[in-house]
Amino acid sequence: MAPFIVESEEKQRRGRRRRRQEVFDAGFGEGRLAPEMSEGAGQFPREGKPIGHGTVGSGDLRLPALRATSARFEAAIPFLADAGSGVIGPRIGRDMTGGGWFHFDAWRFYNMGWITGTSIVQVGGIGAGKSTTAKVGTRRGISEGRHVAIASDPKEEWTAVAETVPGAQILRLGSGTGRDRINPLEQGIRPAGLSDQDWRQEVSTRRQQLLVAIVSIMRNGQMMTDEEHNALDDALADQSTGDTAPTIKGLIYRLRNPDPGAKQDPEVVTAGRSLSRALQRAVTGDLAGMFDDESSVSFDLNAPMLVISTRTLLNKPQNVRAVASACTSFWIDSVVRAEDSGYWYVVNEEGWSEMRDARAVELMDERQRLAGEVGLAPWTIMHEITDLNQVGAAGSAQRNQALGLLSKAQIKIIGRQSEATIDATAEALKLTEREAQKALSLDQGEALWKIGRRGLIVKTLITRPEWEVMNTSKNRGGE
Repeated sequence: MAPFIVESEEKQRRGRRRRRQEVFDAGFGEGRLAPEMSEGAGQFPREGKPIGHGTVGSGDLRLPALRATSARFEAAIPFLADAGSGVIGPRIGRDMTGGGWFHFDAWRFYNMGWITGTSIVQVGGIGAGKSTTAKVGTRRGISEGRHVAIASDPKEEWTAVAETVPGAQILRLGSGTGRDRINPLEQGIRPAGLSDQDWRQEVSTRRQQLLVAIVSIMRNGQMMTDEEHNALDDALADQSTGDTAPTIKGLIYRLRNPDPGAKQDPEVVTAGRSLSRALQRAVTGDLAGMFDDESSVSFDLNAPMLVISTRTLLNKPQNVRAVASACTSFWIDSVVRAEDSGYWYVVNEEGWSEMRDARAVELMDERQRLAGEVGLAPWTIMHEITDLNQVGAAGSAQRNQALGLLSKAQIKIIGRQSEATIDATAEALKLTEREAQKALSLDQGEALWKIGRRGLIVKTLITRPEWEVMNTSKNRGGE
């Protein structure tokens, strides 16, 4: 029977081509409308009246075919859609722009030439679905061999996600039984190709950067004096001997008790003691037991996911949380910079609090600049761009540096925005007028993904088991 079916179908195709050609030859060629399609002919007449070659009501309505360009016919071409991202990777949700599935992998977008860096910034109001989207994007990336690190998790929302990942490492910082401690001044893993001298210099510079940032945060942005810098340099040099890493507690002791055999300027000695008081606040009170001494744990590079729980800091002052976030991010960076450490999404939901300090912003800027070289994709999450109004004065170098971090990110995920914040968001993230208008009307779970110069509207889709773990809005409905 198959040959006959093929022959019958071929006959039908030839017949259709012949009839179309007859209409074309009759003068209804490209750019011309047949009389039956002229003005007034498109209205349905009363039953039984003729239209074209058939009659309405006879069940045999036949109209001659029309051949015309879409420009002449003034109609959109059906079934024409955006090509989508074209990325092979974990599925995030539905591409609402083109209708297909949206797959995401920061490094594959880089390899395709869409972006020149892998930094990610995500903004969205409360209830917009940004946290769930971040969890979906990173958690599913593990199936592609990517790793995930959460620098600070005060609400333990990411801890719940990590508990579903076999082999994940969860650290719970703080004092007391069952709590972990990390030393942010550890040298980390040495990159290949660095000489002993270059490695010592790099480690010393990075330690100084972190300590200066801690002091700046605790002093609400007050700059260190030259004498304090000299005192810190001397203390670091004294404590950084051999393979043993200095600790903040050890530096405090050294600043308060300088070597009696060394001849120091009395002003430097006095400055060192003043500096020790600022550092003391980073290892006592709310931060006690977290960063003061040698690490009680080590970073497992083979773990698919690392979460550092800072539950004890929930609802604590912003400067306290900013110090913790700076220390944990610095500790993670020192390890994942190794060339054989794999590819890591490093998520920072406390990034906006770090940006309140100029020195902490410098650390974040360095992480962003080096991300491509060391296989990192820093993922900074914020509620609103206007959160940065607390960062320096309008137009100040500090404010501009923080805004520059956001504008330089090659991947921007914008959830639903309000009328009060959309102008600031559009300016900071370089949105077009059309994109800004769309950001006002996004539904929960939808976001504008700006990947390089391309924009896609994506609706995140999750499974029921994922929803049970990732839903952060379950207590907002009062049920």
